[in-house]
Amino acid sequence: MDDKKTTPTKKTENTEKKEPKFWKGDTASAFAYAITIGFFVGAANMIFLHWGWHPGTVSMILTFLIVGTNPAFADKRTPEQRKADADKAMQRIHEERLQKEAKAAKTQAQADKMDMQLKKNQLKIQKQQIKDMKHSIKCPHCHSHNVKPIGVHRKDFSLSREIMWGYGSGSNGKATKKTDFVCMKCGKRFVR
Repeated sequence: MDDKKTTPTKKTENTEKKEPKFWKGDTASAFAYAITIGFFVGAANMIFLHWGWHPGTVSMILTFLIVGTNPAFADKRTPEQRKADADKAMQRIHEERLQKEAKAAKTQAQADKMDMQLKKNQLKIQKQQIKDMKHSIKCPHCHSHNVKPIGVHRKDFSLSREIMWGYGSGSNGKATKKTDFVCMKCGKRFVR
């Protein structure tokens, strides 16, 4: 007998994939579409028609089969094209994020500048108020500017009103537009 040794044939890289017999579409997209459509159809039926989730389940199965088996839904790009598209998308997302961060930093800088200006203005106003208060209110006895307000000045009732309402009836008198002050240096009280 004639023994001939045969070497096994090597598969080359150029061999194309076998095309599937049934699933000619994109199964990942089919699954995503099926879940989404099934959920919304089922929820709409539960809310409006009260048929339960059965129409949602049926629409989910039909969507999965239609998208998964139809070659029109198949991704016809090469792996290099898919990678390039994914890289472009990631680059675009990165640029958008950098733009948002720059815009947020600019907005924060403007807000900080406005806060500093507001604080400076408030400090100026407080200093002016203190200066005006020191020069406007002083003790009539010792002429000191170290005075503190006690409260609203109350005018006592007349004698006839006290007799009519009874002395110490719970009223301290009528409030006026004046304020009672006390001098922190000499302790005298005065109204202004």
